[in-house]
Amino acid sequence: MTDQIASITLRADVSDLKTASNELDKLGQAAAGAVDKADDLNSVFRAGAESAKQGSEGLKKQQNALKGLLENIDPVTKALNRLDEQQESLRKFQAKGFLDTDTFQAYNKILDDTRLKLTDTGEAAARAQTELAATQAAEKQSTALKNLLGSIDPTIRAFNSLDEQHAQLVAHFEAGRINGRYGQLGWTPLYYLNQHFDRKILMKVFRYADVGLVTPLRDGMNLVAKEYVAAQDPADPGVLVLSQFAGAANELTSALIVNPYDRDDVANALNRALTMPLTERLSRHADMMETIRKNDINHWQARFIQDLRDIAPQSHEGNLQKKIATFPKLA
Repeated sequence: MTDQIASITLRADVSDLKTASNELDKLGQAAAGAVDKADDLNSVFRAGAESAKQGSEGLKKQQNALKGLLENIDPVTKALNRLDEQQESLRKFQAKGFLDTDTFQAYNKILDDTRLKLTDTGEAAARAQTELAATQAAEKQSTALKNLLGSIDPTIRAFNSLDEQHAQLVAHFEAGRINGRYGQLGWTPLYYLNQHFDRKILMKVFRYADVGLVTPLRDGMNLVAKEYVAAQDPADPGVLVLSQFAGAANELTSALIVNPYDRDDVANALNRALTMPLTERLSRHADMMETIRKNDINHWQARFIQDLRDIAPQSHEGNLQKKIATFPKLA
């Protein structure tokens, strides 16, 4: 997920840099246009100089100075620190009569536009470069974290394996302790079997069990609970004791719902299940079987499709907004 976020951020940063580059290209074209206009203006100067017989060395200097001024309106390399100086020089040339009002305003507007574009482009480029640097730093951190997790993963798997082995040892120990304390000749309280059973055999075990104790500490074992109910003899069903944390508890409300962390609650439910009269067992089993038959795969499919149809379609603007990555502006 971190890689995807970093990837989206990088694409957005590159897009900002491309935008800034395009703006600079446009400014370069504007500067080239300014130079072309300077050449045209120089032609006008030459015509004026010919009419005045080009009798003054000072006039040539003025022409060269003005041409140099116009050629130096370069928003990429000369930048903002030259704009005020260039505009002041234009005003002087216009005051001396070398530039008419329209020509002066045209070149002055080029300088004003250049200042605005350089300011916007410079800020955008700076933001893009800052965000790109942040993205690259995040990528480095992500890579370092992946390497760290990669080195930890085998250790985690080893610990998980130890936890599973420890849980099995505890279960074996508890089963032995209970059987040793409460067992009698000809009767064993617990049969602890940690192995795989064929489904047909498992359904027989469910059917012959007077009580089904399904107590996950978090959501899970929902199918086991429903299989136990479905496997019962309708004429003499067993009782399901179900954890409140199992998702099936919301459907199988006729089961005895318990908090698996509450030992007394579970013990009382087991006692109630073992002593429950037949009429109550029949009623509870019938209710749960009706729910299981109703909520089959076909019902689930129809409800799923209907839920999809009930979702209001989003507008094109809403979809577009979700596809655009947004980033906080950096100071």
